[in-house]
Amino acid sequence: MKNFILILLVAINLLLAGVLVFKVIDLPQAKAQPIGLAGNYLMVSGEILGTKSDAVYVVDLAKRKLHALHYDRSTRRVTLQGTRDLAQDLASTVRMHPVRRTRRPRRRR
Repeated sequence: MKNFILILLVAINLLLAGVLVFKVIDLPQAKAQPIGLAGNYLMVSGEILGTKSDAVYVVDLAKRKLHALHYDRSTRRVTLQGTRDLAQDLASTVRMHPVRRTRRPRRRR
């Protein structure tokens, strides 16, 4: 009887270990912001620089534009703060000046 119980406990432990390994190996895929046919917009909330208020930034993927929307609590209205053309912003190249290296003076021994 003792051997039967011992074999049963070992079998249950092996079964539980197998289930644990199966669950760890088969992880679900992360799908961040899935986009369907009509999902041509991305929205992100963020802080407006220099103020304590927040804004909602809307990216229009079809027109490649960024819109900043602000909710005014006093009037209870959403106002458009500004729009940026992302295609034009990303197409412009920024010239970087090469960094000049200065020679360090040699140490005397």
